[in-house]
Amino acid sequence: MRKIITLLAIGIVLSFTISSQAATIYNSYGAFLSAWPNPTVENFEDPILQPGLSVISTYPSAVIENGVYKDRVGGTENYTTIWTQSSGFRSFGGWWDLAFPGGQGTNLLITVVDTGEVIGEIPRTYAGEFWGFSTGYVFNQVLISEGTYPAIQETYWAVDLAYSAVPEPATMFLLGSGLVGIGVYVRRKCKK
Repeated sequence: MRKIITLLAIGIVLSFTISSQAATIYNSYGAFLSAWPNPTVENFEDPILQPGLSVISTYPSAVIENGVYKDRVGGTENYTTIWTQSSGFRSFGGWWDLAFPGGQGTNLLITVVDTGEVIGEIPRTYAGEFWGFSTGYVFNQVLISEGTYPAIQETYWAVDLAYSAVPEPATMFLLGSGLVGIGVYVRRKCKK
């Protein structure tokens, strides 16, 4: 019993430690993959997004077309975009093209909606480069809005998105059931 309480205490301390970490920004896909292996990749080959992933843009002409997500943020209309993962993100990133579609406008300001934490800006000079981030906590929504160089709209293309999602509740239930089963087995074995 004492071991179980000790393990629970360690788990609680670790969860507080993880949740207090600052965001990490990745400017290369290799670094992102090292930290978050096997991410889900949305390649926009069709208008159907990966399960649990959705997007809402205030720009009325946002569209998935020719293998890219085409959108616009900022400007006098102050367009914004919110990406949502129903089970939650652990990391979020993509290959961004801000320079080609319409020339340089504003940077893309990235904010975690759940907490209001401003993560950083994707530079307006990006022409297909990777930019992503992770936090020490699970989040459900990422806001893309006008960054530096305000009132200058930015037409951008998200060529692909890569993210690590939180496992669905059914997966967590199976994992939890397995751990409980192992605990019961070990306890019975120790009593004998």
